[in-house]
Amino acid sequence: MNINELKDCIHYEVIGSERPFSWRKAIVRAIKHRRVRYLFWWRIAKYLFDKGGYCRKIAGKIERFILDKYNVTVPLTVNIGKGFDISYLNSVVIGHKVTIGENCSIKPRVTIGLRGDFNDMDIVIGHNVTIGCNATILGGKVRIGNNVTIGAHALVLHDIPDDSTFITKFQSEVICSSSRT
Repeated sequence: MNINELKDCIHYEVIGSERPFSWRKAIVRAIKHRRVRYLFWWRIAKYLFDKGGYCRKIAGKIERFILDKYNVTVPLTVNIGKGFDISYLNSVVIGHKVTIGENCSIKPRVTIGLRGDFNDMDIVIGHNVTIGCNATILGGKVRIGNNVTIGAHALVLHDIPDDSTFITKFQSEVICSSSRT
């Protein structure tokens, strides 16, 4: 990530694409709004991590700070396109070696992670993807296409093609206990 990509991401995610960019606006908005504050600091840490050297050490400190402060685990090894949105900072876990496209929206309690050997993990999520509450994406090499909606409580273990909606069907059953005499 270079400085122009950082500015684009912060402009789109923190300030809003309809307003002109300034670092002052970004900082003020990050101070006032908790959700964009997380994205602001994660983007800064990711930029420093990608620069390498001593900057990587500073990025690690920022990552630990935001991990302690917010209930969201997104390692700096994850590649995320601009327009990333976490609706609520509540129990979101994303594993290493995950690539997320532009305009991805993640709802609370989403887990994107590993199933099997760590070296086999390569999850790619396309552009314009919405992942519903309590959804879980597990796998080694899983590809989720562009313009996909993943429903709440879904369990994704395989590829999803472009322009799809993915749900996991549950069957509910009510078992009546016998009346007591």
